[in-house]
Amino acid sequence: MISGSGNQDQLTIESLNLSWFRIVLDEAQCVKRSTVTVGTKLMALNDASLIRNPSARRTQNIQQLQAKFVLLLTGTPIQNRLTDLQSLIAILRISPWDEEAIWKQCLIPQITVGAPEAIRSLNKLMQAICLRRTKAFLLNLPEKVEKGILVQNSPKWAQVSNQLHQSFTHPFGRLRTSQERWDPAKFFRQLTMIRQFCNHPIFAREDMLIQQNWHWQDLAKIVHLVDSLQTFLRGDRGIQRPKAVVFSSFVAFLE
Repeated sequence: MISGSGNQDQLTIESLNLSWFRIVLDEAQCVKRSTVTVGTKLMALNDASLIRNPSARRTQNIQQLQAKFVLLLTGTPIQNRLTDLQSLIAILRISPWDEEAIWKQCLIPQITVGAPEAIRSLNKLMQAICLRRTKAFLLNLPEKVEKGILVQNSPKWAQVSNQLHQSFTHPFGRLRTSQERWDPAKFFRQLTMIRQFCNHPIFAREDMLIQQNWHWQDLAKIVHLVDSLQTFLRGDRGIQRPKAVVFSSFVAFLE
């Protein structure tokens, strides 16, 4: 995320070399009040996602620093709330969005209900100030190969899957109407339950007792992978001493 006063056309990717840097704040470290009067041509703030709370002393001190150009390095400009992003906008001094009152009155309420105009405004704002470094820019990756594998639920889990699907599609999916209020907290809660169900259905059921005799065969994903794992571990791919690691949240059978 970048902002600057004066002729912004003069600030390019090529010009961001070490000769520009007078102040570099690593991991959003706290700046003493005695240094807030320091002026510089460019200020770079590493790990700027730590600047979230506008009332925190660290945030207030950094916002008082004066620089012609400001560069914020972050991989997560929005972590939990849109106010996280507003704290960064305030450092960039982008009027009128650097004023917290305008941000809360004009943008956040409309984003909360899913208003298309507010979403477009936020996208335009991010396009104007955000320089994204994608995988295509960094890595010379081969073409992605996608392989869809259909895993059938066992009969005892099919009803749970249908219930989760219906509870998500009605308020948030194709069955949702534009007049309904969009609740982001409920959206992420329902989405998390679906993800938990994909790991194992018991994670998405608060009213289900945890039985004591779970086996690894109770996880559909593992059952599906067994043949592939056995083929790999036999060394059919020509790898000496092959090893396989399976990451899963379903560890009840280990108890």
